[in-house]
Amino acid sequence: MTVLGRGDLSPPRRYGRRRRWPRVLLVLIILAALGAAGYYGWHRWRDDKATVATAPTPCPTPSPTPTPPPLASTRVAVLNASLKPGLAARAARDLRRRFGVNVTRVGNAAGFDKGPSVLRYPPALAAQAQRLAAMVFPAPRLRGAAGQSRLELDLGTAFRGVVTTAEYERATAASPTPTPTPSPTPSTCTSP
Repeated sequence: MTVLGRGDLSPPRRYGRRRRWPRVLLVLIILAALGAAGYYGWHRWRDDKATVATAPTPCPTPSPTPTPPPLASTRVAVLNASLKPGLAARAARDLRRRFGVNVTRVGNAAGFDKGPSVLRYPPALAAQAQRLAAMVFPAPRLRGAAGQSRLELDLGTAFRGVVTTAEYERATAASPTPTPTPSPTPSTCTSP
């Protein structure tokens, strides 16, 4: 149909339908080849880094470490100042077993301590307080209290546990005011 002055209004006719699928297939093949080459190259590069020869480091042989002197003569109260149930009982058990600490009271603290633990001590027991602080990770805040008759450890929300005897030895040997170190990463040494 033709309207005067407007030309032909009917849609143009296509006499031959062009197929687009060969072009799409070619693009997909090229993308797959690039992906495979990238995957192969990445694994090859990663394997080359892994095969670099390094001299094996000798495994340290554990030497017997003397256990720290027990705090048997000093009375210690371990109190839970966080919302974790049973935390004070576990910490008291670990302190007794690993270090021979004389834990006389286990229970809940009067308040909630967000963050590191708090160790309250009488001025006469400052040295024992520092030794006890080295047994806890992370190290508690030390607070002298004149009215105290014993050490009182209030476990805060940041409390992670009681250190091992080896970590305690390293911490007390490294500095006069002990601060515990986090547990070491697992060794890659294998036993013969």
